[in-house]
Amino acid sequence: MYRFGHLGAFKTAPAPAAAIHDGDLARLEALRAEGWDPDAEIPLSTSIAEIPLRLALIAGRNEIVEWLISGGASLNLPGKGVFPAAARYARPQVLRRLAAAGADVHAATKVGNDALAEAVHGQRWENVAVIDELGHSVADHGGPAFRQLVVDGPESALALFVERGVDIDHAEPDSVYPWGPTPVNAVARYGNLDRLRFLVAHGADVSITDRSGMRPYSTAVERGDDAMAEYLASVEPAELRSPQRAVELLRRFEVPADLVAFLQRDDRRIRLPESGFGELDFFSCTDVFEAELDDRKLLRLSRTTEDFTDVLIVWNPSSKKLAWFDQEHGEFADLASWPEFISAPDDWMATIHE
Repeated sequence: MYRFGHLGAFKTAPAPAAAIHDGDLARLEALRAEGWDPDAEIPLSTSIAEIPLRLALIAGRNEIVEWLISGGASLNLPGKGVFPAAARYARPQVLRRLAAAGADVHAATKVGNDALAEAVHGQRWENVAVIDELGHSVADHGGPAFRQLVVDGPESALALFVERGVDIDHAEPDSVYPWGPTPVNAVARYGNLDRLRFLVAHGADVSITDRSGMRPYSTAVERGDDAMAEYLASVEPAELRSPQRAVELLRRFEVPADLVAFLQRDDRRIRLPESGFGELDFFSCTDVFEAELDDRKLLRLSRTTEDFTDVLIVWNPSSKKLAWFDQEHGEFADLASWPEFISAPDDWMATIHE
């Protein structure tokens, strides 16, 4: 069995890959004498192929890494940059050797991960400082890796990024976080209060919203995490939850008085025994917020439903009706006016996705 890190395990392997896996330098020298190209991709399966230098880095065969570098192996082939692989699997001295030989320290993997993100994947915390020192700075490039790390990575690793000036409020969307949350909003989504306190202590801005309009407090309320919501309420600007702000927002969205009165109640839960949605919890007046969903400006009125967590109930100011939005599929449709809805909520909820 031939195991190559995150690429997986393979029952068989072509001769160059087998030699790399086994650390058989003599076999590689013989293959090169027979005309083998050390830059040619080696197929491991029908869908996986890698260049020899990256395979040697993944396999931890440093003597073969050095042999390939000294023999003139390419370090910066398109989509096959070796520096990110070294960041994930190798020790600091290998990173320095590659950089000195001309490896692009800014190279990214096919899926867009840079060296810092790969160091996080490999839990090579000692490589973070080296990558920074070699010119791929944490301050300029560390935001995506920091956000990957922040939810459940060790606090000592987070401190490495903070000490080197990471953008603690990085909010650019990527393949993992397409909705563009800041690290503190990502942490709020996963319910780690201690980690959230760490971020706030290091200057995180808890008022920044993601692309759907949710700020960390909204995320905590959405999840029903009262302890986190209470903490965030104590550290975010008070005006974000002020009655005046709520009145202005509800007026701007032309929410009718009878719905406003409902949102002012203590009990805002509607039970839905027949429709399959379980129950629907509406936010209070001070917790509703403007959301941009599928290029529509809507007012988020409720938490996600109990059994359909991608369905949101919103107020559509264009039609002056309640509406629903499916986050997973991007579907949107009006439901009913508030009087119509509240008179038969189960019936109206049953129309979703019809």
